[in-house]
Amino acid sequence: MIRQLRNKYILINFLLMFFVFICIIFLIYISARMQAYKTANFKLTISMSAEIEFLKKDPQHPVAIAAIVDETNPSAVDWLIVDSALGQQMIDRVLAKAVKLQRESAAITVDSHSFMFVKHRMPPEEHKLRILFTDITYAEKSLHSLLLILITISGLSSIILLGVSFYISQRSIRPIEEMFEREQKFISDISHNLKTPIAVISTNLAVISMHEQETIKNQSKWIGYIHSQLNKMSSIVNDLLTIARMESLDVQLNLQEVQLSKLLEASLLYMEERFFSSNITVTPDIDQHIYVTADKSDISQLIDLLLDNAAKYTPHNGEITVMLKAGHYSNTLSISNTTEGITEAHLPFLFERFYQVNTASDGSGLGLSIAHSIVQRYKGRIYAQIIDDNEIVFTVELPVDNP
Repeated sequence: MIRQLRNKYILINFLLMFFVFICIIFLIYISARMQAYKTANFKLTISMSAEIEFLKKDPQHPVAIAAIVDETNPSAVDWLIVDSALGQQMIDRVLAKAVKLQRESAAITVDSHSFMFVKHRMPPEEHKLRILFTDITYAEKSLHSLLLILITISGLSSIILLGVSFYISQRSIRPIEEMFEREQKFISDISHNLKTPIAVISTNLAVISMHEQETIKNQSKWIGYIHSQLNKMSSIVNDLLTIARMESLDVQLNLQEVQLSKLLEASLLYMEERFFSSNITVTPDIDQHIYVTADKSDISQLIDLLLDNAAKYTPHNGEITVMLKAGHYSNTLSISNTTEGITEAHLPFLFERFYQVNTASDGSGLGLSIAHSIVQRYKGRIYAQIIDDNEIVFTVELPVDNP
């Protein structure tokens, strides 16, 4: 659909440019033609007031043919100036054509020759006309050459601009295509992630309905499965709402000085039981009195997401190292953990929505995507690195001077 819109855009753009070029060519050609005719007419008008003998002596005079014609007897012609190179037959045809035209001045073409003429009635004999002609064949050929050049330039320019339009439209529409593809994938991923718990809930409800006589206690196993899947769906919906809030331009942030050190220590304390139950060793290295200007809820959620991700993918008896260091331009938070199954090939996709290294995980696959959105909101940087094939480090850099 996007490509079809792009092609329509290019076609409309090309037709518009072609129309503009045609108009420009038409205006240039008509302007040049009118100027050539105006110049020729002006020279003939000046020559009309000059003496014939004077014109004959002037080698630069523009008059090719000059004659006096009696309208009552067109065959009676008094030739004043004749360009012998034209031939008498050509001259007779040119004169006859000019006499027939009921105009005082005009351009005429006979065979391959073009002429501009001017008529003037000779008082007191109003039936006699003095007609002067100038040869504008060269000017006409020049105009035709100009028209050909303009058409050629227009054609080449249209082709070049068509290519440029295609290139520019491809570059400008590409982000839209990518956004459309991401949205399509996003919808597909949401459907997939919600479809599984719905199927599990439906199956367990069917099992419960088959044993209507059983007590709730006896059905607790199936009810527990339903409850677990409902929690998973609730988590997905909450994460989606968080993403929508992150991407909204209308959200008002409660910016304040947030002590990052205390928030990090509080989150570690909150998750202490979880680390202990998996026998995970946590090594903190936290500089004190580190502040960032941000919405406290955003920073708290960022820390929780990264610690939750570390706890989720750290194997039993593994290790987690949490570091917070102050810098001149940015404060750096890094959380590293021993891991299994994560390779360099996974790194480009870790912050994509619904991406999960372990598809059997209970998570929604949105945590790191939300963390990425939070960091971007504060013009920071987040990235992941693999160390020695069994350790992954997530690093967050938040500028000291935040908005």
